[in-house]
Amino acid sequence: MGRKKSTSERFRKPTGDHYPASVNWNDAKALCQWIGEVSGKSITLPTEAKWEYAARIRGQLFQFANSDNQYNPDDPDDKLNFTHDMAPVGLYPPNPLGLYDMMGNGNEWVNDWYAEDYYKNAPEKNPQGPDKGDKKVIRGYLGPMFGLYDITRGKSEPDYEGPGNGFRCVEN
Repeated sequence: MGRKKSTSERFRKPTGDHYPASVNWNDAKALCQWIGEVSGKSITLPTEAKWEYAARIRGQLFQFANSDNQYNPDDPDDKLNFTHDMAPVGLYPPNPLGLYDMMGNGNEWVNDWYAEDYYKNAPEKNPQGPDKGDKKVIRGYLGPMFGLYDITRGKSEPDYEGPGNGFRCVEN
């Protein structure tokens, strides 16, 4: 999994350096595939299960996917991390797996189609998400600390370029 969200020049224009991206799912998927073609590796967006495994630091339940799973309201860096604005990529320490910005600095597209009840009957090992759908899953969070967990799950149309929607690529 990419340690940091994609900050390709193509995705910087509308948002500047303080935003990891503002990109739709189609473009995110295309960039990951292009990286795979250029590198000769199997590169794509992570499945929702892979994203959650990484955000939860190998499956643990973490409220804050940072280096210490703590929020210190007296620390100015922690206060900045949980606002409605995005911070420069990598401003805060990585989680124990070395992954930056897994929580609180934007939403991330994953490969899966969205189905509200998918996980009720999904395979336990390596679920790939539904075969089809109208919306794609978005994981992560952008906003104040209230309601912040690494299990936050959303959905959106694949062509939606909302502010704060970023992604990271993984090698299969």
